[in-house]
Amino acid sequence: MSGAIATNVVLHDESLTKGPDMKHDLSRDAHAVELPQYYEGTGPEQNAYMGENAPTDEELKTLRRVPAKINFGAYTIAFVELAERFSFYGTTVVYTNYIKNPLLRPTGAAPIGADPDTTKIVAGALNMGAQAANGITTFNQFWCYIVPLFGAYIADTYLGRYNTVMISVGIAIVGHVILVASGAPGLLEEKSHALACFIIGLIIMGLGTGGFKPNISPMVAEQMPMESMYVRENPKSGTREIVDPAATVQRVYNYFYLFINIGALGMSTARPCATMVANTMQLVKLA
Repeated sequence: MSGAIATNVVLHDESLTKGPDMKHDLSRDAHAVELPQYYEGTGPEQNAYMGENAPTDEELKTLRRVPAKINFGAYTIAFVELAERFSFYGTTVVYTNYIKNPLLRPTGAAPIGADPDTTKIVAGALNMGAQAANGITTFNQFWCYIVPLFGAYIADTYLGRYNTVMISVGIAIVGHVILVASGAPGLLEEKSHALACFIIGLIIMGLGTGGFKPNISPMVAEQMPMESMYVRENPKSGTREIVDPAATVQRVYNYFYLFINIGALGMSTARPCATMVANTMQLVKLA
């Protein structure tokens, strides 16, 4: 069996060891590879997926498979994703009101205790109407979905995932600051200036999102160094079980998407709470 394994080694594309062949300098022979065993219908040798204390065929059929312990680094990355989703939805959720509705007070807050007809209007800023609001928010969605293609390319070709994520977070922070500045009372006095500031902030924040999103998810899986399954004895129950890398990755991404949803849900609950607090403070002042 060992001789068969040694003779069935799959050759790798030479260009992968030298980096991308962007100028097509390598010959055609440099890209020649042997077909993996999948194409022959036999499948790869399982030994490549087995480590020390590897399970036997019988154990593979009878023992339950469990994930390994998740590294702390994976949780920190998931928390960063939670914060990014919180900040992203925290801004995009107010775009429509900001563009569509009029500015009712210099501070942007809706009046309370004034004309009942006025209080029925949702507070905004630019008063450009529903069509403009729909157009700009649709562009923002398009922008945030198209830029990740370039963010992934930059990470894979030039900077690497970690550096790209760090730079993208900095870019997104700059975009946040510009978006906040577009709501300054001085800018809102001239609607065209406020709109220009808002569009610039929207574009810059989209650049940050585009560099962040395609690279943060693969970084989670990279925190799992274990690449082979093995058998261990459960310290609590004393039963034997298989520690499977596939089960570990599955659990990691379950937690990862849990953090994403917590970030999005947290923003959905934070906004009405903030509105309630602001309205309460205004009522206290009126009293």
